[in-house]
Amino acid sequence: MLWKRHENKEGKTEHYGGPLILDWNQTKSVLGECCMRKLPAVVIMPDVGATCRTSFSAQTSETVYLTVTDEITHEFRPLSTCFVSFCAEGRGLIFVASVQEANESQQTRRRELMLSVPMHIVSTEIRRWYRVPVVPDAGLQTWVTLRDGSQVATHCINISLGGLMVEFSERTDPDLALSTLIPVEAQYNDMRLVFSAEVRRRSDQKYGFYVPPDVRDDRVYRQLVTALEREWLQRRAYTQQDE
Repeated sequence: MLWKRHENKEGKTEHYGGPLILDWNQTKSVLGECCMRKLPAVVIMPDVGATCRTSFSAQTSETVYLTVTDEITHEFRPLSTCFVSFCAEGRGLIFVASVQEANESQQTRRRELMLSVPMHIVSTEIRRWYRVPVVPDAGLQTWVTLRDGSQVATHCINISLGGLMVEFSERTDPDLALSTLIPVEAQYNDMRLVFSAEVRRRSDQKYGFYVPPDVRDDRVYRQLVTALEREWLQRRAYTQQDE
């Protein structure tokens, strides 16, 4: 199921549901990053029911190059259809492509697979971090900074090392599009942190923000998540004792 979209009474577009289809520019950007980082990928050949492990190696305007790291047990026939599955930045991604050619690289002496550049990539989030519910009176304050420089307060619903879910009021909802990068400020007790996050999900006035690796590795961000998790666990334990 693709991201569903409909307009609410105010004419704002709401996003919810499953996977997200990346457009042409996003697809080129993702493939370029994968080639630069030599990320691993699995190529699936549905016509023969076979798979092989590869890694991204290079990209042109028309071709994606993958280095085969498995032993070849079948032939990659030109013009045959294949699926390429891989992971990047907490997302599972897959695209369909046509085989252009399969040759042995003169540089690496490994089999090199040449595929057509896809028009789209289908992306779905892979959760690798537990989402900690933020109790209403935890004292966590969050704001986002809009393009005009104004700050808007949000209510943080949950948080993890991978990101956070926030909710705006109907009046202050900035109607952020998916993939938007936005500055976020978080204040909890004596901990304060300003970082950039990406809009990954949206439902009504609720937004799912993804935080990049440099934020996840930040000492203050980790301390903040740990402190909120500890408070939630303590509250949960007290509630269970009362029951």
